[in-house]
Amino acid sequence: MPDATVIVVARDRWTATPTRVRRLIDTTGTRPVVVVAAGARPSVVRELAQSIGDDAGDRVEIVANDAFLPGNEARNIGAARATGEWLAFVENDVVMSDGWLDALLERGVATGADVVFPAFLVPGADGPVVHGLGCEIEVDGPPGVQRLRETQHHIGRRWDDVEAEVGETERVQSEPHCFVMRRSLYDDLGGLDPGLLGWFDHTDLALHLRARGTRGLLVPQATCLYDPPPLALNDMPTFAKRWGAPWFEASLRHLCSTWGLDPLDDGWRGHASYRAAIRRSVPTPWPRLNGLLARVSAPLESAARR
Repeated sequence: MPDATVIVVARDRWTATPTRVRRLIDTTGTRPVVVVAAGARPSVVRELAQSIGDDAGDRVEIVANDAFLPGNEARNIGAARATGEWLAFVENDVVMSDGWLDALLERGVATGADVVFPAFLVPGADGPVVHGLGCEIEVDGPPGVQRLRETQHHIGRRWDDVEAEVGETERVQSEPHCFVMRRSLYDDLGGLDPGLLGWFDHTDLALHLRARGTRGLLVPQATCLYDPPPLALNDMPTFAKRWGAPWFEASLRHLCSTWGLDPLDDGWRGHASYRAAIRRSVPTPWPRLNGLLARVSAPLESAARR
């Protein structure tokens, strides 16, 4: 099995990260792990170090940073400390299936794929449901006003109902929650684009694969359960920044400028609606507080614009 480094970055919060990272470490064999703890509170960093323990401490590096960072910027920091032929990027609020990394690496090597990724699930009332199984993308129109369209598969269906019919499949676009890529591709790209502030990072990578004619591969034998814990009050600043309009709008402009896409295309409305839905949901441990958080986050978002 080839060498790989696991790089853990934050999506929007640090609650429950020590527990999630400990489980992640237990699923990665003896491979090195880099945790980019950007914006994590000192108490979280201490708890994280304690949860890792002496048994895994020699292969886990915690990179602390006072500022909360966009996903790609944090991934690049982790990659600078990585070794091996493959980079396994994982967000800190997911639960990976046992043996996930071995499964992805084995199929990546066997097929020659440049990016491999698992089936992405979310909790449902009757068991996990499909959050994403990779997608195809199509781009048409003249440069500068091109339209991008994504074709998804089985979204919202119970995993137990569709697992048997989902096979290993070439699909160019992963989800950002977890993807494994060849170090050689990462180096050829000059790293992941830091101009994408937590939005459209997976779209940008897919467009690079499409432009190069290289392969992305869904490996459904591995799964990634996206299950963010309730939002703690002291995670509100990072949550507001990650899901705020400034990062979304700047990322969309950057993606469109890079690839000649039309920023006014109606196709982006789905992404904007998803952002708004996440902002409205804001799960917390305090039900009576949920209705107030939209008003609390508004000034934080305004501050993030400055």
